[in-house]
Amino acid sequence: MKKYLKLTNGYELEIEVRYELGGFNLFTYENNERGYYLHVSPVKNVQLKDCVIQEYKAFSGIKKLILPVARKSSKKEVEAIELSKNSEKELIDYVLAKNNMELA
Repeated sequence: MKKYLKLTNGYELEIEVRYELGGFNLFTYENNERGYYLHVSPVKNVQLKDCVIQEYKAFSGIKKLILPVARKSSKKEVEAIELSKNSEKELIDYVLAKNNMELA
C-alpha cells in the first residue's frame, strides 16, 4: 500500500506499508525486527530528460513496526494495512513538525 499527500513546498508525503526482513541496522546499530512497517517520508518528483525520479529528503522520514511476523504473507499484509491506519496520523504529524512542513 502506497499513497501520497501534497505539501505546500512542492514535496509530497509518501505513506507506505511494506515488509522488511529485519536484522542489524548499520546506521542505528540496533537489531530491527522482521515484519510490516509503516513508512512516512517527504519526496519530490523531479523530471529528467526521459523519466521522472523521486528525490528523498535525507533523514527526514520515520518508520514504525506495525505487525511483527515470522514470514511474509498476503493475509498478514492486509492485516498490517488495517492496523497502520491507527498510527498513520501520529507519524504524519511527526514528520510535518520535524521538517517544518504543512499539508496543502
